[in-house]
Amino acid sequence: MSNNFHLLVNLPPAFLTLEALNPMWDELEQIYCVRKTSHNTPEEIAEDLIWADAVFMWAWPHLSVDLLKQCPRLRFAGHINTTRASAEEELAHGLAVSDVRHAWSPAVAELALALILSGLRKLSDAHEEMRNGTEIWESRVGDPVLTQSHTVRELTSRRVGIIGFGGIGQRLADFLQPFGCDIAVYDPYIPEAVCSAYGAHLHDTVLSLAQQSDIIVVATSDNEGTKELVSKDVIQALPDYGMIVNIARANVIDMDALLERLEKRELLALLDVFEHEPLAADDSLRILPNVYCSPHIAGATVDSYLRIFTRLRDELQAFRTGKERQYALLAEHVHCLS
Repeated sequence: MSNNFHLLVNLPPAFLTLEALNPMWDELEQIYCVRKTSHNTPEEIAEDLIWADAVFMWAWPHLSVDLLKQCPRLRFAGHINTTRASAEEELAHGLAVSDVRHAWSPAVAELALALILSGLRKLSDAHEEMRNGTEIWESRVGDPVLTQSHTVRELTSRRVGIIGFGGIGQRLADFLQPFGCDIAVYDPYIPEAVCSAYGAHLHDTVLSLAQQSDIIVVATSDNEGTKELVSKDVIQALPDYGMIVNIARANVIDMDALLERLEKRELLALLDVFEHEPLAADDSLRILPNVYCSPHIAGATVDSYLRIFTRLRDELQAFRTGKERQYALLAEHVHCLS
């Protein structure tokens, strides 16, 4: 343990007690003097932040300029995720900032694929029927079960539109390749050559993408330019029995317009994120038969957590040894943050 370098790890208690992360904490404690806390406000974290040379944290508490002025030792901030306001103030203060949010991407993309397949094949419905003993069995080809729902479909050769083509969108495009999907992309920050490398077509507008998609996956970041990016016009452009999957943020979609089509049973929605979380017990999204919900779990895997802290560990080590940081957050990146 180095008593000369102080590392503050400020995260929700579940991270600090997760057994799978114990080897990582042991490793860090062999190198640094580590203090683990779960502060939620600037007032709570102030004393420990003054002590620290480096901090690992999520997006909260907000580290304001006034707070940072009280922390002359602090030189490095490693974030699981951060906000635009925090990033701007930390960078302006001269901190080296790393953001490893893309460590969530593989897990989130996997859930997007799982939601697509589950929705197309109505797996949740089949599971619930089996639980309740109300299922219908196929006994021979031609039984009504084979034709009772024209909304049970395959993913193979479907037209899939991906809104946001960063780490999540690109990983999902990889997953879709074996299905022979016609992949379309909307992302104003991604060059056409990147899309072409994934066999995807780049669209200039979300509307044109929706007009040529059977399935839309919302994978964009949450920032000033993405609020209700999936507008009423976009939702109206989706074909009947089209599917919308949201593993990004709820405010990217005009939820009133989506709910209107869902209540008419015109679309299928698979949602991992909501305007208000936890979702109210009486919210109509819970009871509509063409809506499938999960409680914001897209990134929540042990593998994600291990990736996150491996990257934070490596970023801090690179900073201390003067090497290039792979996940350095620079001023030109800040506009993408919310």
